[in-house]
Amino acid sequence: MIVSFGVLATCFILFFLYNQFFELKQIMKRPKSVIVSLYDQHFNFQSQMTLIKFYLPLFTIIIFVTALAKLLNLNNVYTILFVLIQISFIPLILLFNMSYLKSMSEYRNLTTYLTQFILVFKSFGKVVQTLEQLDQTLDTKTNDVISTMIDQLKSGESLKTAFNIHIKMYPHFIVNNLYALVENIEKYGTHNYFDALNLIQDDIDDWLDDLDEYYTQKKQVVYKINTLIIFAFVIALIAMRMLFSVSLSTNTNLYQSVIFSFCLIEYFTYVFGQYYLQGDFIDESEIV
Repeated sequence: MIVSFGVLATCFILFFLYNQFFELKQIMKRPKSVIVSLYDQHFNFQSQMTLIKFYLPLFTIIIFVTALAKLLNLNNVYTILFVLIQISFIPLILLFNMSYLKSMSEYRNLTTYLTQFILVFKSFGKVVQTLEQLDQTLDTKTNDVISTMIDQLKSGESLKTAFNIHIKMYPHFIVNNLYALVENIEKYGTHNYFDALNLIQDDIDDWLDDLDEYYTQKKQVVYKINTLIIFAFVIALIAMRMLFSVSLSTNTNLYQSVIFSFCLIEYFTYVFGQYYLQGDFIDESEIV
């Protein structure tokens, strides 16, 4: 009965979480290259070290939780089932962490580009020259967008058409405001635009600070969840040891079912803690 419930609960949670992340299936096609690329952007480690740093915590928690389950005298059948359930969630947990790193990488690259765009535009006052100065100086994705915008402008397209390429990717009001201001400056011509650009730069700095704090708090929440899971296992282990002193039988179906259910609940808590990491860095209220 408990085994059937555990399997059904696992299938339901897997279906729910995979359905939530179906739009990120492109990431799963190149997991190794994506992981290495994202970690290199943040930590500049060698490829082998980035992969170890990415995978090690996941497999450590699986080994740790399984070891605690055995200390609680979970029998072999339930232990094997528990391990299989943990393994079934590995792709999802990796995806959650890749989404977290991807969002951090993108917002930092975006704010860096916007800051550099404002700085260079103050010197040249023209969009094409500004983009040409920035071309091939930033991350690969941003460089591709810059090259596309340059090609659009040189082929006779309007500034609005070229800027919409980037705005569709990042429909944040700050991005839209910057491009709208620059478009009007180039269209109507003026030299009194430094203050307006400085105001947008202040918005970018505030946005960057808010995002850094937001993602730091996310990571701290996950650490607290993992710590509470460990404490729950330790408390359960202490309680079981006290019961063992009065000759508690661990071979009964009731005991095994209760311990198996407890381990499942703890592991699902860990999974949803990892799920909390994901999410787009542009809030719906900020979309233009």
